Amino acid sequence: MWFLEAFVSGFTLPTHEWRLQVFRIIIGAACLLKFSLALGGGGLQRYSSDGYPYYSLVKRHGEDRARIIARLYKPVVMLRIPAAASLMLGLYPKIAALLVLLALAYELLYNYRSNTTYLGLAVAPLLIAGSLGHGLDISMTAISSSNTWAQWLIVLITIDMYWNSAWIKARTPQFTSGLGLSQYLQVCASVKDSLPAKEYYFPKCVYTLIGDGSARAQRIWSVASHLTLAAEIALPVGLLVPVLTPTAFAVGIVLHTAFVFLSPRNIVGFSVGTVGSYVLFAN
Repeated sequence: MWFLEAFVSGFTLPTHEWRLQVFRIIIGAACLLKFSLALGGGGLQRYSSDGYPYYSLVKRHGEDRARIIARLYKPVVMLRIPAAASLMLGLYPKIAALLVLLALAYELLYNYRSNTTYLGLAVAPLLIAGSLGHGLDISMTAISSSNTWAQWLIVLITIDMYWNSAWIKARTPQFTSGLGLSQYLQVCASVKDSLPAKEYYFPKCVYTLIGDGSARAQRIWSVASHLTLAAEIALPVGLLVPVLTPTAFAVGIVLHTAFVFLSPRNIVGFSVGTVGSYVLFAN
């Protein structure tokens, strides 16, 4: 298993350079998608008035700090989209990676989400990579240790993300019982027609079968919750063991597709970035 061999070798084990270069393109696309979709949540004017978003910011950070965060919002939102595009296209990729990382860190100040934290942690190792490529050119035949340390770190971050997510879910009765997801879908069914823009979409039959908050719906969601736990625990192992990699890859795609249906605007960038990290689990 290259992951352990790389650690034992002090990260001098040669790896295929194209893997991290492909991930750089995918994580850039994931961040570009995330940043673009965020424009629908108030756009550039989100903190330009004394509305609820600014009030919430003041409650969390105090008046002085909130004012600084609000003033930075518009320029950061304007700059982070071209930065993500530059990272994806390989134009000054390390500078672009730094700008994207700073933008993600800034976002955590006003909208803390674990998936934003993951994207930031996944982008950070690109700063120490030796061969990120230029443009969309991929070094398909190059093998060296220039990307080994960065690739290993991103794999470790993804493993940690899955196992910590499973640990938190397993210790949350609302999740394991199916109550939380059952109630979430019930609320979705109640408010979907009142939202200014579609935040999620489920076929009508889904609302009928598992969105009515009934005991039957809760039991079905409980089964889905336990399957999610099993997948998050097993995925990192399956991705690292070559014979299991194709199956794990397929399971991961199905899992993250389900996540996207639950909250597309918030999850799709994270899911694209996470699935993109799968190319780094093999050597």
